[in-house]
Amino acid sequence: MRHNLGEYYTPDWLAELVLSEAGYKGDLQSRLLDPACGSGTFLVLAILKAKRLAEKEGMSRLQTAKSILANIWGFDLNPLAVIAARTNYLFALGELVDYQATVEIPVYLADSVLWPRESARTLFGAGEDAVRVNTSVGPFHVPAIWVMQGGFLMKEAAPLVEDMTKANYAPPEALEQLRKKGLVFGPHEDAVLAFYTEILKLEQEGKNGIWARLLKNSFAPLIAGNFDFVVGNPPWVRWGYLSREYREATLALWEKYGLFSLKGHAARLGGGEKDFSMLFTYAAIDYYLPKKGVLAFLITQEVFKSKGAGEGFRRFCLGPGGDFRVIKAHDLVTVQPFEGAV
Repeated sequence: MRHNLGEYYTPDWLAELVLSEAGYKGDLQSRLLDPACGSGTFLVLAILKAKRLAEKEGMSRLQTAKSILANIWGFDLNPLAVIAARTNYLFALGELVDYQATVEIPVYLADSVLWPRESARTLFGAGEDAVRVNTSVGPFHVPAIWVMQGGFLMKEAAPLVEDMTKANYAPPEALEQLRKKGLVFGPHEDAVLAFYTEILKLEQEGKNGIWARLLKNSFAPLIAGNFDFVVGNPPWVRWGYLSREYREATLALWEKYGLFSLKGHAARLGGGEKDFSMLFTYAAIDYYLPKKGVLAFLITQEVFKSKGAGEGFRRFCLGPGGDFRVIKAHDLVTVQPFEGAV
């Protein structure tokens, strides 16, 4: 299972090295993201650094708690990993939790690659009131206005929708409550009504649970904004091990970044068995880093050495998004921090 998910959890000493090389010292004026956070190793170490620095600088515990929750984020696609990361995040906060009336741990069950902030205009094109999101219980049509205007879906609408469906509010009643909260207005009412009706139907069929909350999570990368530091250990998955659906869904991104450097039959086979960490790295730089941001990742050495698979990666060019440069690379072959992986 770990092989299929591309998961190799990072030992603390190596995560400490990555944070150190990135230049992250715990300054809570800076933002940090681990877009493939696993059980939260990088997040926990970042929080501990931030707590130590805040105490040294005399920052109040309330302000420390607020700053950590606003600035240290994580995403992952594995539900079990997200549960573990949130738990570890909470433990790392420790007594700071007592200084917050409510705490939302900023670790989200989300795909860091397939919800690009840069493609927001494509996803929510002119005249489109809703975004279709496919799930195991069928599609949801999320009101675009909630995601694009300050992240209302993430901040307010999802828990409210969840509460109202459990209380069996009729759609017109729910619409009125959402209107009072400023979450629906003008031409967007039909989209909001349709979305609420979808969730209510599942509730009445005994299939709802936390769908509104899960959808809130899935949109987190779109409204996360930029981070000064992006760190972590992205999934190492060969092209051939990706599901057919995911290969098709991400194909445009591979091509956008020029990661398919081969032609014809070789390209159709994945261009020398490329590793998903290549695309993950480019997408993370493109979506989450500002112009002078720093990324520090643990990835396979073939991106720097292999002739076919790594050629596109070594262009270090995002296309219209600009170029980036490699400042330093560590070769960990002799250390072998991961079982059976280089």
